[in-house]
Amino acid sequence: MQTYATDSPAAATATSQARVMWSWSAIVAGTLTSLIIQVMLTMLGLGVGLIATDVPTAANAPVAVTTGAVLWFIASGIFSAFVGGAVAGALTPYASDRARSSHALATWALASLIVVGASLLTVPGEVTIAGQLAGPTVNATTRLQALQRLQPAATPAQLEAARKAAATTMFVSFIGLVLGACFAFIGGRWSDEIRDHFAD
Repeated sequence: MQTYATDSPAAATATSQARVMWSWSAIVAGTLTSLIIQVMLTMLGLGVGLIATDVPTAANAPVAVTTGAVLWFIASGIFSAFVGGAVAGALTPYASDRARSSHALATWALASLIVVGASLLTVPGEVTIAGQLAGPTVNATTRLQALQRLQPAATPAQLEAARKAAATTMFVSFIGLVLGACFAFIGGRWSDEIRDHFAD
């Protein structure tokens, strides 16, 4: 008589947990935490004057992106992504490193999409928290669009400076997103220590 090997209950449970490894409540909690921290740091940057908010005019073309705005955008994005990833990893019911890091990266991706969507819905030229969340890119591209509408009042030098500023801020935003993903991953891996600390 031919017999067939069957998986043990423990193996079946492990397989089920490996397949169902998503906890959307943990991802939402991490995303909200990341966004709140990002909003608070953006408000702080606006309050202390690290984020430029001047209105673009033909006589005020952006020559360069301020170093303070760039550093503040990258630092605030890294910190908020790290904390959001750590919260998502700590709240996930799955104890594996893969599950924690996956939840952290999903939190970073969802928060990034929300920030980009909020900045796209912002009226160009208006100083709002939603518009500033995307970093100096919003200001630079808004200035470039304003100068292009002013042609031929805007000089070629002003337009070229605006294009360079927009390109620089796009590159800075890319670097910030990559670093945010890396630190969200690190936060997810480090979240095990957070969970153990609060469990004691």
